Amino acid sequence: MLSLFMFSLVFRKCCTSPRDLKLLIWILLGVASIEALYGLIQALVPTLGVLWVDYYESALGNSRGTYINRNHFAGFIEMILPLGLGYTLALGNWQEKINLKALMSSDRPNFQFFLSIGLAIMVMSLLFSKSRAGITGGIIGFLTFVFLMRCGSKGLPWSFWAVTFAIIGLVSFYSLKIGIDPILERFLKVGEDTSRIDFWRDSLAIVKDHPFGIGFGTFKQVFPIYNVSTFSDVTPYYLHNDYLQLLVEAGWIGFVALFGGFYIFLVRSFHRIRHMSLQADPLRFFLAIGALSGLVSMAFHSFFDFNLQIPANCVYFVTLISIVHICIWQDNYTYKITTRPLKRIVYKGSVTLVLVLLSGWLLVHNWQHRTIFHKDYTFTTEEAKKFKHFPRALYAHGLKAWFQNDSVTAARFFHQTVSQDIFFIDAWLKLAQAEAALGNSDKARTIFKFTDRLTEHVYRWKWRQTLLSHELGIETIFLRNINFLVDHRKMVQDAFQLLDTHLAGSVTVAAHVLDADNLAPFLEWLMRWNRTDDAAIVWNKITAAGITDGDIHLKYIHFLISKKRVPPAAEIWRSHTGIEGMTNSGFEDEITCRGFDWRYATDNKGRWVIRRTMFDALAGTHSLKIRFEGKENISFAHLYQIVPVDPLTPYWLSYRWRSKDITTDQGPFVDIYGYDCKGLYCRSDMMLGTHDWQEQSIEFSVPENCHAVVIRLRRMPSRRFDNKIAGTLWLDNFKLEKNVLLSH
Repeated sequence: MLSLFMFSLVFRKCCTSPRDLKLLIWILLGVASIEALYGLIQALVPTLGVLWVDYYESALGNSRGTYINRNHFAGFIEMILPLGLGYTLALGNWQEKINLKALMSSDRPNFQFFLSIGLAIMVMSLLFSKSRAGITGGIIGFLTFVFLMRCGSKGLPWSFWAVTFAIIGLVSFYSLKIGIDPILERFLKVGEDTSRIDFWRDSLAIVKDHPFGIGFGTFKQVFPIYNVSTFSDVTPYYLHNDYLQLLVEAGWIGFVALFGGFYIFLVRSFHRIRHMSLQADPLRFFLAIGALSGLVSMAFHSFFDFNLQIPANCVYFVTLISIVHICIWQDNYTYKITTRPLKRIVYKGSVTLVLVLLSGWLLVHNWQHRTIFHKDYTFTTEEAKKFKHFPRALYAHGLKAWFQNDSVTAARFFHQTVSQDIFFIDAWLKLAQAEAALGNSDKARTIFKFTDRLTEHVYRWKWRQTLLSHELGIETIFLRNINFLVDHRKMVQDAFQLLDTHLAGSVTVAAHVLDADNLAPFLEWLMRWNRTDDAAIVWNKITAAGITDGDIHLKYIHFLISKKRVPPAAEIWRSHTGIEGMTNSGFEDEITCRGFDWRYATDNKGRWVIRRTMFDALAGTHSLKIRFEGKENISFAHLYQIVPVDPLTPYWLSYRWRSKDITTDQGPFVDIYGYDCKGLYCRSDMMLGTHDWQEQSIEFSVPENCHAVVIRLRRMPSRRFDNKIAGTLWLDNFKLEKNVLLSH
């Protein structure tokens, strides 16, 4: 922050003449044009990365220039674009009548032509960056430019609209040639960045705990401790909101001072523009409104990204502030060379020397940081000494020693790491593991409990903490973390497997220590592993807890039926649905294909179609329609229902059917057989040809030890030449009743 202030101060002292300003503008526009042209090439050649960096595949095909992040590229372009537009207009002869002729009567009109081409390239590169906040910020900056120009010139001349529409025309022509579909697609995507809101919500807890700030540049160390809304192992370095990150790092005092000061500067500069005359000094006027428009663009963009956390964009931002100050507020803006040239040279030379020394130090620091970022370590003693001020490098050396079974060296590196970064939770956990390996169990537990207090509600390290608490025998933390993982539906299968191992397979104890909301996932896990008796224990616990989740009821009934545990399944089904006999007998409800409901299979080859229909229902509003397409001589058994029955009891099944143009000698029929027993089979007559609604019935007796029967629609293959079945069958009003006469 201090270096940026010094840079602005030096800039305002040393760049006061029009000659210096023009030189600066040409440098800025030259850099922006090269960046924009490179960005357009990246959009046209999607495989082209950023110089030698081509491993960020998610950003390929977007305009990024030499920036890794397309949003930062868009932020740079949206700041320079209004400044370039202002300088282009300033080259016209505004001392005379304001018209198109005056605009083109410059001494060197070719400059304006080439600048217009450069501005068009910048606009296209901004569009093809596909940065929604960047493009919107650019539009806001242009509208601000129009507003300020109108305030200063008391009207917008034809010359302005000529240049503007020329740029828009060039942009439209080349954009349509390249294709704007990716841009529109990007704007239509609204769910990609929803996690930003979670980050913002979590950061407010930091502000609450640290109203005076946590210090500049410390967000990435502190935020993971407060990140309770997202479940990612990736550490966010920035908050995607420059204002909120400033509040978090600088606190309320710093936020009000910087934020308030900047917006007061903007408002007063807007007011000052109203009293400037375009004809009096066009260069000063246009550079002022161009720089102000760029500041407004970035002020908007900063609500959604972290452009001002990027050194290059932050320097450009401060440069725009300095240009506004020189053009609007600085009274010694003059065409004359400042007096005392020797003093000026000494002043500039001293400042330049200081900046060169700082730049050299930053170059060395960033080169070391580049090694750390790419994890390009040699793991030598000299390297460890060189990187002793970088916690991540020390942590990497500690991991190397840990994997080489050198616990002593690993513990030393991990200790050095947390000494420099107290919030480096990964290093704390590894230090606890290393101390446990060295036999210092009490020390390991103390370290582990410290990390648990810091991250009690944070998911990122929960699984590692769960494993470590299991190893260290810290029961309360272990069970709490298991419940946390299951409750957030993260690593549920692994959590239950570890809990089962920890409790030596005791499901009774597991059902006791798990929260009530986590019993249903535990039951599903047991059913997945076919542990029928253990599942019954957990089911009784769920019933006692009064959990009324209908989905888990259906899943458990379905599981019991698959294991041929029909009596308990039937009892739960009756208590859950209140249904005796057949379920959904008139097909009035959607078929669930679970429990004791109807089940059917679709055919990918299109040989038959089964669906409920509202037409031709005998009673109620629906019937079931089965259409055979006449493609093959099929063997059909793909519609059935498992029905609970009482052993040694006679039953009577009736149903209604209607047919249309059913072909072949083998038509569909209804058959009944025992689900969990043998010795029961009976069937109806075949349904052929075309018939109106009619009733059909089947009588049967249930054998001993039989608790369920299967009522099924069946068709046997035909042995004739014309054997491909076609036609339509409707079914309705199934009834299964005990045959009272036969039972007596």
